[in-house]
Amino acid sequence: MIKKLMLALLLSLGVQPALAEAQTFNGVLQAYWLPIWHEDVNQPQLTYRFFPDESSAAKGKVINLRQPALDLKRLQQDHPEFIARRQGHVEYYGTLRVSESTAYNECGLDFYEAQKAAFTPKAPQPFDIEQLEKQSGCQSYPWLLSYQLKADDGGAVLRAAPDSSAEAVAQLSGDRPLVQIRQVNADWVQVALYDAANQPPMGKTRGYIELRHLQPLN
Repeated sequence: MIKKLMLALLLSLGVQPALAEAQTFNGVLQAYWLPIWHEDVNQPQLTYRFFPDESSAAKGKVINLRQPALDLKRLQQDHPEFIARRQGHVEYYGTLRVSESTAYNECGLDFYEAQKAAFTPKAPQPFDIEQLEKQSGCQSYPWLLSYQLKADDGGAVLRAAPDSSAEAVAQLSGDRPLVQIRQVNADWVQVALYDAANQPPMGKTRGYIELRHLQPLN
């Protein structure tokens, strides 16, 4: 009786029971820095997800991993800037063995969350990461940092260089979100105006702005 009640609760939440058997998939592992904000200070968390390839029984799905999928030393060796900057994403092709996972639905799409999984890198294969990300719907760009102007900074501008005396390239308004391209240093970021027509949603208007003018959106 209790088991039946628990199953009904999981189904009502859009969550399916864990897979009974281990499964193996070929595809693309993405490591990314998930923004975690604490009082306007970003303390990003290294996070992983997996895109099964077209030959997989789970093609078109996304498997989010709860545990580290790669040794940190491997990432530091292969992508030292990614680890040092703590922003963005990198990818590996390989095989993921999932021994415990749960399916759930979000924004009309089915996802998996793997509690136990092991990834083995393989020889690189061609893949289009932008296309893989787009299939994730509302989870397409979890690594993306977005901002808006602080309420008292209606006169802020984007500049051509990370310098307060550099040429102004665009006047900003508080109703236009900004998407971070990269963080230059502790004071400046390079950003683009948010544009949902593009994937990722970065418009052509780009420039530099001091972080003191911004507050995080995500």
